[in-house]
This record gives sequence, structure tokens and C-alpha cells, in this order.
Amino acid sequence: MRRIEAKELSLDATEIVITNTRQEIEQQWRLYDGFDPILELKLRARIKRGVSCHGRFMPRMAVIPPGAGGFEVSDVNKHI
Repeated sequence: MRRIEAKELSLDATEIVITNTRQEIEQQWRLYDGFDPILELKLRARIKRGVSCHGRFMPRMAVIPPGAGGFEVSDVNKHI
């Protein structure tokens, strides 16, 4: 399996992707099938309002900058 196919499959199965920068999300991850930053924001807003997403799913992206010392996995919710 090629790297791009593997990343697209992982996007279909994952709940959250942690990146270093917002630029990485907007310019790199959006190239893969399975992720659209605009649709992700719309779906997240619908979920917060309790409105149906009509079966659509998009993994959440969290930005945790390099050098974020003392990072714990439980800190992810602070960055979402």
C-alpha cells in the first residue's frame, strides 16, 4: 500500500489528528481524500448545536506547536 493511500485510510478511521501548525492542516492535509478543513468546521459546529450531520464524519485536527513542553495526551482537549 502506498503512503498516500495509507494516510487516506487512516483519516477514514481516526477521530483526531495532531499537527504542528495550522498551515499543515490547511495546505497539506486538505490534499488527501477524507479531509476538508471547511467541512470539518461545519460538522463540528453542527455537532455542538446537536444538529444531525447526516452520517458525515470528519476527523478533528488539533494543533500542538513544537516545543509545547510537558505535553500530556490528556492535554489534547485544550488544543481542540
